[in-house]
Amino acid sequence: MAVHKNKSETFPLSGLLHLDHVSLAVSSFPDAIKVLDQQLGLHVTVTPENPYRHGRVFFDRSYVEITVQPGSDPWSVPLFFMGFKNPDLLRSHLEDINLDFRWGQYVGADGTWDDVEIVAGEVPLPILVRRTSPSKKAIDWPPALTQQHRCGAYKLAAIHLTVRDLDVAREVYTRLLGSEQKLIVLNEGDNVGISGLVFSVKSHEKIYDMFGNDLCGPDKDGISWVTPKKIKGVRIGFFRQQPS
Repeated sequence: MAVHKNKSETFPLSGLLHLDHVSLAVSSFPDAIKVLDQQLGLHVTVTPENPYRHGRVFFDRSYVEITVQPGSDPWSVPLFFMGFKNPDLLRSHLEDINLDFRWGQYVGADGTWDDVEIVAGEVPLPILVRRTSPSKKAIDWPPALTQQHRCGAYKLAAIHLTVRDLDVAREVYTRLLGSEQKLIVLNEGDNVGISGLVFSVKSHEKIYDMFGNDLCGPDKDGISWVTPKKIKGVRIGFFRQQPS
């Protein structure tokens, strides 16, 4: 099968891994909080251990992590993370599918995580994570959604990823993620990396009221996209989906 520009493929997610969070790099933390709250209707929970440089937008069992990285122009989404619960099963899975990986530990602003990096040539891949401390938080992380967002978003629904070679990326992601849920969307192009974030909403009413003419869609996949200039160049979409 030939590979063409702009061709896309949606990939499934196995039960072993779940979409955990994405990292949003910003140059100004106060500016990021203002834009996320006032323009996107997303509440930022500031991290008490690092209140001027770190925070999270929590959804149900997933989140967007906001970190200050001087020089981010204007914003960027450099990384995405998939979570796991059972390290023994994960290690066996990675060995069985013959993917190179490095198992380490990450010390964050308010805890520690198992941190597994996977390498498969030029294919951009998630970092696999499991929170290990503090134990009271780690046992139920990411947490359930407790505070509703004004825009109505309740879940990190999908990652759109640009890859250089769609066939190669398809093969790697099929090995890694299996065939259950469809949360990773691959598109072929030159600007390799995360190209869009999609959040679930129960209805489009709130986002239409909030974004008005800055909202485009729904597209053929049912996603309504916010004009990138509205939100510092980051491509964000909303998908109508009732909680399961």
